[in-house]
Amino acid sequence: CDKSINTIEFFYTPSALTASTLINTATSNFSWNGSGTVSKTNINSIYVNGVDRSAQTTASSIFTAGQFHHVVIKFTAAVTGDIKFNYNVTGGPSNKFNNIALYEKVLTAGEITRHYSEYIARPLLTSLDRAVPTDQESVISVTEDSINYSNTEWIVISTT
Repeated sequence: CDKSINTIEFFYTPSALTASTLINTATSNFSWNGSGTVSKTNINSIYVNGVDRSAQTTASSIFTAGQFHHVVIKFTAAVTGDIKFNYNVTGGPSNKFNNIALYEKVLTAGEITRHYSEYIARPLLTSLDRAVPTDQESVISVTEDSINYSNTEWIVISTT
């Protein structure tokens, strides 16, 4: 049974902003050429670090080489089959991908903001235990420690 994917979420660290394909499917593409001009097919929106960057036309206005980015891509129409990261006809530069998530649903802007906030340990709400006296209240936060990256030429995920 094929899964219809409407949203992809992942962490991305570009090694450089040379010509690259971020994602590619039979019906979708997000890439840029050697001068950094972005090409999009079947991409409704792209959020980077919680901000909608869909109107941007150059890779350098979306990403910074060597920096860690939280990326969410919403498709105009759902995709099925192989979803290729860092690959079109050949593999791209040694970019790093981490925590790839595929969603059948379309994530809302609020959900995207919440996911980004959770990953960077900036809670949208603070949880306090009111049974403890006010001067001893504590805030709970969650962070990731020692993240390992995939550093391959490309990644292919099949939805079949």
